[in-house]
Amino acid sequence: MAQSLQPDSYIDAGKASAAVVSIFKTLGKASLLLCLSFCQLASVIACLSTFSGYFSIDEVPDIDSSPWENNGVADLKTLEPIVRQVPNSLLKEGKGELVKVNFAYPTRKNAKVFDQIDLDLPAGKVVALVGSSGSGKSTVVQLLERFYDPVSYQEKSAASANAVEVVIDDGKLKTENGIVKMDHKDMREQDIRWLRNSMGYVGQEPVLFNDTIYNNIALGKQNCTKAEVEQAAKHANAYDFIMGLESGFDTMVGIGGGKISGGQKQRVAIGNYSFASFAVVLVLALTLRIFGITNTFDFLSFLPFYSTR
Repeated sequence: MAQSLQPDSYIDAGKASAAVVSIFKTLGKASLLLCLSFCQLASVIACLSTFSGYFSIDEVPDIDSSPWENNGVADLKTLEPIVRQVPNSLLKEGKGELVKVNFAYPTRKNAKVFDQIDLDLPAGKVVALVGSSGSGKSTVVQLLERFYDPVSYQEKSAASANAVEVVIDDGKLKTENGIVKMDHKDMREQDIRWLRNSMGYVGQEPVLFNDTIYNNIALGKQNCTKAEVEQAAKHANAYDFIMGLESGFDTMVGIGGGKISGGQKQRVAIGNYSFASFAVVLVLALTLRIFGITNTFDFLSFLPFYSTR
């Protein structure tokens, strides 16, 4: 005789469906996490491969701006590195020269920027380099700051007919690729830290400190007064826009000067340099429109400290 099922033996269809749905949801989440894990693993492998590449860079640059003697090796007695002594004096004249200079950037070795260029930058004068984009204006500034040395990259045919092998001739302390001089001396024979201490540099996008406009202008000037800061701002044609701000000279410029425009950052940077005693001041991509003027003579009237350089 067949036995009948007891009521507690029946399967609840609703609960079964919910359980199946829950299982599929769990499997879906697990699959998604697994895919994300593989993606993260690929990123980690890529990062590790990139990081390992840093250890394969063993080339020592010829331009040494480190502040230490003996490549930073510590003194045996004090167990501390020796700071290289830099003369307290500045460049006497500030005269710059490019003599028969060849140059090409390391990332584009077969694209010559300069080919036997000559340029005379007299002391005590304002020299403007005007030209189209890519004509080498910024390169002149970088050579004068000695971020690069004159160099030529010569091409010669490789084994394959369609390939070109680039031969680097660094011309270190030679004259084949030209000479960049400052005060009639080859820059490669002078202390690079001393040279850069004699130069002021205002880039197209100056980086300001996350501080007030007042402190950014007064930076480096000991015991300067409010009147001197305001006068420096007027020389840089920055006074009017500063006074138009809600907090005036107490306005915070943000990280890197991100709270003010590029032109305003340049004016603040120029205001700071009006305090300095640089023999050479290099201003990159500065246009007269920033000063709201139309001729060079008015430009010089806003920057009287240039005319004495």
